[in-house]
Amino acid sequence: MVADSLAKCSITHDLGLISFNSPPVHAVQAYLDGVVRARRTGVEDLDLLVEHVDKTNFKRTCLDLISLARLVPGPDDMLVLDIAFMINLKFEEYPNALLIALFLDNKEFVKQVFTSCDDLLRKKQFCHILARHGSNFELNDEMVSEDEEREAMQDIINNAKLSEVAVKFKGVEAEMNFDMEDYKDYDMEY
Repeated sequence: MVADSLAKCSITHDLGLISFNSPPVHAVQAYLDGVVRARRTGVEDLDLLVEHVDKTNFKRTCLDLISLARLVPGPDDMLVLDIAFMINLKFEEYPNALLIALFLDNKEFVKQVFTSCDDLLRKKQFCHILARHGSNFELNDEMVSEDEEREAMQDIINNAKLSEVAVKFKGVEAEMNFDMEDYKDYDMEY
């Protein structure tokens, strides 16, 4: 089985034994293809991927897992997405991990993304993603330690400042002497 090969850093093939230092994308792809081909109802061996994926192949692996989730019947599809979330979190791909957490509607995963990331600017980005998603997520001291920052980020999530941003945008539009209707007409001509 390919999962055993990932642990041993070799793959048994019709042409012989293939050895490698770290699991290449092809080994991970072969493993995922084997899971789909076997049409297994359980995907319990997929958790081995979290240990064996490295920085050279984790993006492709996560994309393959997300694609695989569409082919696997529930509730195993959620397990596949959980593993994609863990891999993204392991390699600090926080925006992708947040999108998976929102798709799973898992508030604990969203909280885990906030606690794992140290960059305040990225956390503000996450707040905008949550606001766009329409989530009613509440930040706490563990996720954002500074009170002022937490309140500002909570306002972003709650869309409390949306009207102020719209007014600023209108001001910039007037300053630039730019009319959205002209842009729409220009776009329609071509």
